[in-house]
Order: sequence, then structure tokens, then C-alpha cells
Amino acid sequence: MNSDNTCISSSVLIPLVSYAEEHGLPIRTIFDDAGIEFSQIKDANSRIELRLVDKLIESVSRLTDEPMLGVKVGYRLGTRSYNLLQHLLMVCPNLMESIHKQQEYHILFSDEPVPTFESSNTACIKFNFLNTDYHVGSKIRMLIGVCAQRFWMSYKCGRTFTPNFIELSMPHPGDQALLLEQALGCSVVFDSSNDAIHFDNKWLHMDSSFYNESLLMLMEKETLAMKLMLGSQSTRVANTIRDALKEGRLSYRLGIEQAAQYIGVSGRTLNRYLGNEGINFKNLLNQERIALANKLLIEGNNSLEDIALEVGYSSRRSFDRAFTLCVGYSPAQARNKVLSVS
Repeated sequence: MNSDNTCISSSVLIPLVSYAEEHGLPIRTIFDDAGIEFSQIKDANSRIELRLVDKLIESVSRLTDEPMLGVKVGYRLGTRSYNLLQHLLMVCPNLMESIHKQQEYHILFSDEPVPTFESSNTACIKFNFLNTDYHVGSKIRMLIGVCAQRFWMSYKCGRTFTPNFIELSMPHPGDQALLLEQALGCSVVFDSSNDAIHFDNKWLHMDSSFYNESLLMLMEKETLAMKLMLGSQSTRVANTIRDALKEGRLSYRLGIEQAAQYIGVSGRTLNRYLGNEGINFKNLLNQERIALANKLLIEGNNSLEDIALEVGYSSRRSFDRAFTLCVGYSPAQARNKVLSVS
């Protein structure tokens, strides 16, 4: 699951750190062993790779020998005022709009796969956490998210609210099953292949007593500002990649992960930046390859095979096809034009 550079906000680690410190754990040493700088949790804009987060969680779980770590940390996460879910309690008129806002903000502030939701005829709403084949730390992290969501829903809809049931693609917890159900306040089904939380649809459109229209307007402005910032960043990112290619700091044979690593973001974030500019990585790279090929065709005497390899294509055939699609004629025809002019 975490083979790429997928990242999440550092805020999810703050309640974990508090829990670990209360149990007397050497938290800074644990951070160092996981490869995470402890100072990152103090930066609200910091992003940490999921594989490192999961490694940290596994260490805390092992040292505390706490089988319900995800539940306990999750409820702490849900009660913190800086948390996005808590903010949504105050700014949205009903649960349906809160869900939409949650997804919108998740897209803006996290590189982790976005939890989506769907409403069905069976009076439930399903949150999908797109995770498969995850390890101990990942399971605990998912449970943290589930419990934060559970707390949010109960606070949003009243203390007596409980979801119909929760589905998590995780092994049956054995003797801990009853404890898990007591902590979540509902029955838990362990035989599903999908990760999901189910809620009764009747809660979706109920008016919220926490709704504050002024705060909603403020959040809308902040969202717009963030989108505009991402838009300006994407332009700078695209130009940064172009300049690095032209200056030889990046190879024309690079893939998106290499480009993302150069920029200092994940591949998913790079795609988002470029998408805001109206281009994707493949087209950007192809444009730069063709531009260099045109230059080499005009200025040099290299063979077409050598040019194809120099600008990053695996073969003369793929180079011919890409060049022709881009400019409307083949590299050979382009060279003949140059020779005829000479």
C-alpha cells in the first residue's frame, strides 16, 4: 500500500505523541527510529510519508502493548479543536454538506487517497477508504480515522447517535472484538472485503445546532485561497520541471516519481498541481522532448536514431510516432526541410 511517497498531515500524529508521552515512551527516539523529524509535528503544513507514519504507529503499539491504540488515539484526534472534522461541525448546516466539505478539504490538504462516500437505497451512507494489503501500522491508522469519524458523527448528530455498522478490511481482532464494539458503540462486521463505515441516511439532512454561517463563509474564502495558491504553485512546478530538463538537472527519460521527488512532493500532488494548470506530466514531458528534438534536427547532424534516444524515447519508431502527432510531419521530413533550406 505504501510503496509510493503518499503523505498525510502531521496533525494526525499529535494525539499519538500525547498518548506515547503519557506512557513514558522515549518519543523523540521513536521518531528518529522511524525516520521522522520530531519538529515536523509542530508545523501545521508538514506532510509525512505514510510508510514512516505506519512505522511510528507500529513502534508505539508494540511498546505500549495496547491492542486498542487506534481507538484511543482516534477519539483524541476527534476531540481536538484544530482538527478539520471538528471545524466542519460549526460551519456546515447539515451532515451532507459536511461530508462534501470534508472531501474537498481532504483533497486540498492531504495526499492520501480521498475517502469518498455513496448513498444507497438501504438507508446507509458508505465512506470508502481506498486501502488494500496494509500492515499493522496501516490498520491502526485506518482505525484512528474510523474513530475520529465516529466521534464526529456522534457529536454532529447527538451523543446517542451510533452508525448502523462499521466494515473494515482487517483481520478479526479475536478477543478484542467485544472491546472494539463497546468503544465504537455499535456492532462490527469483519467479513467484508471493503473498508467502509455505514450511517443511517436520516442523519444526512438534519439541521445542525452547531451551524455558523459566518464561519462557513470564512472557510469558503480559505478554500478559494488555497485553490488559488495551488494553481500558482502548479505553474511554478511545471516551469521548474521544464527548466530542469533544459538545464540537464533532470533526464528526458524521467518518470513522474523522479520528477515529483525533484520538486519535493508526491506523484499524486504533482499530478494535482499540473492538473490545475491544464496539463499532465506525460504531455509536459512530450512537449519538452519534441522541442529538444526540433532543436537537434536543426542544429546538428546526429542520426534520427541518436536523437530519439537523446530526447528520451526508447526507439526510433516511438519517436517518429510522437513527433508526427505533435507537429504534423515526421522527423525525417523535418530534417529534409532543414536541408532544403540550407
